[in-house]
Amino acid sequence: MGFNNKGVDHLVERIKKTRLDCVLGISIGKNFDTSNEDALKDYLECLKRFMSLPIM
Repeated sequence: MGFNNKGVDHLVERIKKTRLDCVLGISIGKNFDTSNEDALKDYLECLKRFMSLPIM
């Protein structure tokens, strides 16, 4: 698995700088090198990062 992108930190910073007037959907996934046994940690970390964004 894994997505070719700059990562959650990059996306969170871009969202913070953008004024959105629409619903934003985000796909999350485990890192490529994360084992399936540790995947939950990756999912939870992504959710925590996005949940910290203010609702505008």
